[in-house]
Amino acid sequence: MIQAAGPKFTNLLHDVFSTLCVHEIQPAAWQMSLMQPIYKGGDKSKAGPASYRGIYLSSALAKLLEEILISRLTNITETHSTLTENQLGTRSGRQIHDAIYCLLSTIQYNISQKGLATYIVFCDFSIAFPSIHRGKLLSLLCKENIVGRMWKHLRERFHIVKVRVLHPRIPKSSSVDILRGVPEGSRLSPTLFGIFVADLIHELKVQFPNATITHNRGVRWMGGILYVDHLCCQNLITQKDG
Repeated sequence: MIQAAGPKFTNLLHDVFSTLCVHEIQPAAWQMSLMQPIYKGGDKSKAGPASYRGIYLSSALAKLLEEILISRLTNITETHSTLTENQLGTRSGRQIHDAIYCLLSTIQYNISQKGLATYIVFCDFSIAFPSIHRGKLLSLLCKENIVGRMWKHLRERFHIVKVRVLHPRIPKSSSVDILRGVPEGSRLSPTLFGIFVADLIHELKVQFPNATITHNRGVRWMGGILYVDHLCCQNLITQKDG
């Protein structure tokens, strides 16, 4: 769309985003998202709201601004190691096969080096993004030195979130305020959730410091592996009891 519009539109868009950046604000219209409920399937009740996954449809311009913000936010998190090495999926170059390799390597290491079984617990944060406490998230951003205009834009992006559910029996004029969490469809949500849940990894490292393996780069803690909103905990029971 931007390429087809030509240089005049690109310059106008630059002026709009520059104005938003300087004044640290976001248009009120961008606070509204359309939410399309997708039935999760299985034996879940079709009458229950929890049986549906909400897909948020927001302004294309808002998503473009999010692309700019996530690019700068990713540069900060990678430069300052805000996200732990055990977090995969929300970081560039770290995909699902890396998580599988880490898990299999730990199992093989425990068998070959120690002759021990590997106890594993898989956790799925079923409502990961909507469960984020915004105040706590903003506090964590400050703690990680993500401040200034970046912090203010992130605060404004999710300070007010309104949703209109796309359903034939719900009038177009009806909307609800979402008071907790970040939207499912936001480009910022995976990284913000990664920052939010990094505290859990730090706490696990403190409680179970010996859940490690040794490789050619030295000792590495492998007690927990995160892939976006999925957590795999390994050998924590053994380490705690031993």
